[in-house]
Amino acid sequence: MRRVAWLRILFRGVVWAAVYNAAWGVAWHGFMRHEWAQAATSSGDAMPWTADFWIIWIPLTIPFGIAISAYLDAEAQRQRPLPASLAASLVLWAPGTIGMVFSMALTPRVIVVDSAVNLVAVLFATLCVTWFVTRRARASAEKPTSAAA
Repeated sequence: MRRVAWLRILFRGVVWAAVYNAAWGVAWHGFMRHEWAQAATSSGDAMPWTADFWIIWIPLTIPFGIAISAYLDAEAQRQRPLPASLAASLVLWAPGTIGMVFSMALTPRVIVVDSAVNLVAVLFATLCVTWFVTRRARASAEKPTSAAA
């Protein structure tokens, strides 16, 4: 049985969260803030994404990254990194999108745009972690074994 490198998985989880949140930050400052502000104004609600929300949300994304990293680490042994990346991304992305669809306060435009941004951010972060995992798996596979000596 293979030893699980939890420190490495934790590090990759933090990297996943950083990449995901950076991608969201770019989209937020580029165009998503405007979309959400329009939706909040038209529904008469307050803007849901305040600084307090982001302070809580960003650390909460680290466990998502750790779970994805652990899953990809296990799948690397089966030599299926890209299908595993896609599956992990969809499993994380789908519930958020389904939740937005059933929210009565959101416009279809916000749901579609937010969902697309979230999918891109999740996939990009997951592919970055996949790169780390496959790079490590290749290095381990190329390493000569000491039992041959």
